[in-house]
Parts: sequence; structure tokens; C-alpha cells
Amino acid sequence: FDLIAQLHQLVVRTHTDRSLPIIMVANKADLLHVRHVDAQEGPLLASALGCSFYEVSASEDYNQ
Repeated sequence: FDLIAQLHQLVVRTHTDRSLPIIMVANKADLLHVRHVDAQEGPLLASALGCSFYEVSASEDYNQ
């Protein structure tokens, strides 16, 4: 999570096509008891970077 903004800048600098969609995906939505990032931080960062955001759980077949 701490490196997402830097990775986003790298993608933006590398790919000049501004129509390229950038999507943030947070995995392990089913493991709330071991969450390291507050639930609001992901969507806020995605919004600030102009990205879509999804929180998912592969084991629970859940996405939001």
C-alpha cells in the first residue's frame, strides 16, 4: 500500500496513452481481523490517483 502512489507515477510516466485504465485491487477482504490498511484508505487513495478501487476475496468469491 505504501508504494502504490510511486507505482502509479511509474505507470503514468511509462504509458503515455491516458486512456489506459488503472485499477487498484485489495485482496483478502474476508480477513478483516488482520487488516493492515483502514477500509477508507484504499478508496481515498484510488480517488486521489484517479483510479477505480475494488476490495476482493478470492476464497469467499466476494468483490465490492
